[in-house]
Amino acid sequence: MINARDVFLKMKICELNNIIKIFELKLGCRKKENIVDIIYEYMKSNMNHILLEFIIYDELDLLREIC
Repeated sequence: MINARDVFLKMKICELNNIIKIFELKLGCRKKENIVDIIYEYMKSNMNHILLEFIIYDELDLLREIC
C-alpha cells in the first residue's frame, strides 16, 4: 500500500514548493521533512475541499467508481 506521505518524501523540493503555492500554505521552516508534514496534514484535514476545488468532475467520478 502506498502512503501519501512517502510519495511526498520522494518528491523534489521544487515539486513540493509548487504544492505549497497551490494550497497557499505558510511555512516557517524549509526542512524537507517539515514541508512534507505540513502538506500531508493539510491534505488530510481538508480532503473534501481539495476534492471539490482541485479535481475535475471526470476524475471525481472515477474516484467514486473505485471507492
